[in-house]
Amino acid sequence: MTAFHGQAEGERLARAKYSSIPKGTFSGWLKQARLPAEPPSLAVPCSAAATGGDAAPLTFEERIARIDQHVRLIVTQCTGEVVDPATGVRTVKAKNPVVLGQAVRLQVQAAELLTRRAESVWTTEKLQEWAEGLIECIAGVVNRAGDRQLAEQIFAAMQAHDKRWAGTGIRFGIAGRAPSATPALEGARDGEA
Repeated sequence: MTAFHGQAEGERLARAKYSSIPKGTFSGWLKQARLPAEPPSLAVPCSAAATGGDAAPLTFEERIARIDQHVRLIVTQCTGEVVDPATGVRTVKAKNPVVLGQAVRLQVQAAELLTRRAESVWTTEKLQEWAEGLIECIAGVVNRAGDRQLAEQIFAAMQAHDKRWAGTGIRFGIAGRAPSATPALEGARDGEA
């Protein structure tokens, strides 16, 4: 009716025609009719939605980035821009508050995972530095003592220790490798400084 009679007159005539409909319901319908048409739904590229299959394994950071990308898509679909016809002010409102809340919780969880991993990597690197420093101290003491039998025993014990811990950092994806005592103690065993 607004197309033929104008907005104000068309709304008045529609209200008169459908007078049996409660005023609150009819006013809600008018508000929706005044809203601009929604943009078409965003297409999700297959590469963004795919999570595995034949693709190479993702690094931790790539997984977090993919989670963030999916959350952004959810937030975009769960919110809509509303224009107040009287003032022309644009506001963003939730179309689906429950799903929007879940998307925000997913973002928080992804941030917590990233933080915990960063802490773990930092702790592992510091522990690796400490272990390498300890190995250098032991190698220096054994070298200065000049006791070949003691150097042989420490060297054998550290080699056994290296074998037991070899590659654990790589297996868990936290650090490059566990520090090796073998190179530092070989010099001490051979009597080098």
